[in-house]
Formats: sequence, C-alpha cells, structure tokens
Amino acid sequence: MSDRPSCCDARTSGTCTPVTTSTTLPHPACTDDAACEDGNFCTADSCVEGRCQHTCRCFGPTGRLSCCPGPAAECPPLAWYYTCGDPVCGYPHRDHPGVPPCGPSQTPGAACLPEGTRCDPGNDCNALLVCATSDPTHGGVCPISRARYKEDVRYLGPEEVRRLHDELMKFPLATYRYKGDACRQHLGFVIEDVEPSLSVDAPDDMVDLYGYTTMAVAALQAQARELAVLKREVAALKRELARRRAR
Repeated sequence: MSDRPSCCDARTSGTCTPVTTSTTLPHPACTDDAACEDGNFCTADSCVEGRCQHTCRCFGPTGRLSCCPGPAAECPPLAWYYTCGDPVCGYPHRDHPGVPPCGPSQTPGAACLPEGTRCDPGNDCNALLVCATSDPTHGGVCPISRARYKEDVRYLGPEEVRRLHDELMKFPLATYRYKGDACRQHLGFVIEDVEPSLSVDAPDDMVDLYGYTTMAVAALQAQARELAVLKREVAALKRELARRRAR
C-alpha cells in the first residue's frame, strides 16, 4: 500500500478500475485528442471539454495485471521481444493457433501496445514476438536453467532415472518428411506413438526437445550404472580365476 496514485484498484472479477488524471496544457485549451498525446504508451490521451486527460491503461490479456501507476513518466516502456523458440532451429515453421502474423511495424525493439500482445514473425525457430517491458528470454538464453529462475526443484532418484531409460528404449524411431517439404527427410519419433511423455509439449503439439534430451541423459546415466556393476563383477571374476590358477 502507498499514497502514490495507481491506475488499478484491487482486482475484482478480472477487471481494472482506471484512475483518470487531468493535466492542463501550456495552452489555454486543447481542441482534439492529438494535441494531448504525451508519447507514453501507458496512458490513453484524450481531449475532454478543452482539457487533456491521461488515463492509465490496464493490460491483462493473459490474465496478469500489469497496470501503470502515475505519473506517466514512471511507466516502463513497452517493446517487442522474441520469446524462446525451438531449442534447435531449422524445422519447418509451425502456425500458432490464435496468434496473428506480425505486421511491418511489429519488429524486435519497436514500441508496442498493449502488454502481453503476441504476433508470429514466421521464423524457422518458431519464436514469437511479445509486447513486454523486458526480455522474457533473460537475454536470449533459452531454455533458462539457472536455479534462481526455478522453483519446486526435485532431483530424480535411481529408480526414476531407470524408468525414464525404460520409457525411452521403447520409442519407435522413424524417418519422415513434413507435408510441404518433401525434399528433406527427418529422423525422430511420432508424438502419437509415445504420449503421454515428458518428451512431448502437448499444448503446443510439438516435441519438447529439452525434455527429450534429458531423457536421453537419464538413459546414459542408467546404462553407466549398469556398466559400473558389470565392471566390478568382471574384476571379481578375474581375481577369482587368478587365485584358482595360482593353486
């Protein structure tokens, strides 16, 4: 709580209650909304009865409140940023349902409005552009693996690692071509053959390559433990054989 003005009261039923502040231009009166434009994306500028009014905008297309407090100069700037795309680029571009193509003015670093708006630039990494106050990729590092960005971290035990190994060993591998790209052959698996699986990003209808790679690491760890046991057994047998020969 503070005595500073805010454009939002407490959230109720997913709505914001804007607070309107009025300022007087150096001239005696305004004649249209354009005369009140202050260059700040956090406010809707209008001319009401000859006086400029700057109403804070409340953005929440994703359900998260992101209201700009007054005065307008304290509002963070909004710009287009890339989201994390595929871990490995080069796959055919996928459509993102509900996300429109980016227009000529929607480019990285350009000003945007409102916060949370997304568009599809159509690149081979399948990254989107999002209107935000900061880089959601934390400087282009994707996936984000630092502990400070995570919560509910729980390390897998040997039995869980073994289960991932067993699951991965059952993946039917296949070669295939994407529709519309008949000249290029790919190697991998078909989602329908393995789901549900931690290797599948079901909401986006795609392979979670980070999860898939981690499952492969789990398989290597499980096999490394087996090899260590076998090596100890072979060494013990060699020692026993050497003792018998010595007799």
